[in-house]
Amino acid sequence: MFSALSWIGHWRRVRFAHILLYAAFLYLSTLATRNMSLFAVVATPIVIRNWNGVLDRFFHGRDAPAAMRMAAAATTAASMVLVAAMVWVNTSNNQLYARLHWPRTFGVGLSERFAADVVDELAELDGRFFNSPDLGGYLIWKLYPRKQVAVDGRWEVYGDIYPELNRAYLDPKVFARLVDEYDIVAVVLSTRTPIAKKMTRWIRKSSSWHLTRKTKNVLLFERIDRIDRSARDPV
Repeated sequence: MFSALSWIGHWRRVRFAHILLYAAFLYLSTLATRNMSLFAVVATPIVIRNWNGVLDRFFHGRDAPAAMRMAAAATTAASMVLVAAMVWVNTSNNQLYARLHWPRTFGVGLSERFAADVVDELAELDGRFFNSPDLGGYLIWKLYPRKQVAVDGRWEVYGDIYPELNRAYLDPKVFARLVDEYDIVAVVLSTRTPIAKKMTRWIRKSSSWHLTRKTKNVLLFERIDRIDRSARDPV
């Protein structure tokens, strides 16, 4: 909202190149949360320029003295520093994540929400696996080039196949087509993300898949016609 208002106050001197950059990265930020930081990097200097133009017009019209202009600039800068400090403090003590309902904590290292417990089993699979998007990046890191993931968080790079991949989490018939086409023998799903939870609800009831491993953060299903009967004990 703050960045959008800056265009209104500075519309007479807007540069077309700035509009293109702003619009392009704004669109990318709507595709994935991780793209918001890219939008912030591009939009910040453009918004600063716009608001500088607004303030210049305001003070020029009032013939304000230099001291008043400096005070206004200092107040604006101090406000931005205060906002940044508040965000940093709330992030470092995990209050921001709690308010956003994000299953993560501040710090350095490997998050416990990743599929570390099933990496060895996925590496030994005789065939391909399907996975929830939030696990894709980690599994690429741990398993490539031995194994390839079905999808990761970069949904915009999957092109024409993305709509079908997205529907596969919700529709057993769409998923069955992917299983036949790519000979998928296992499914690894996060226990935390909404789209994985939706798939979990129906795949648990499927007669074609069996839950062979359950951890705090991950569920591993294997295709029944590809596992031994001795491995079908309830999990």
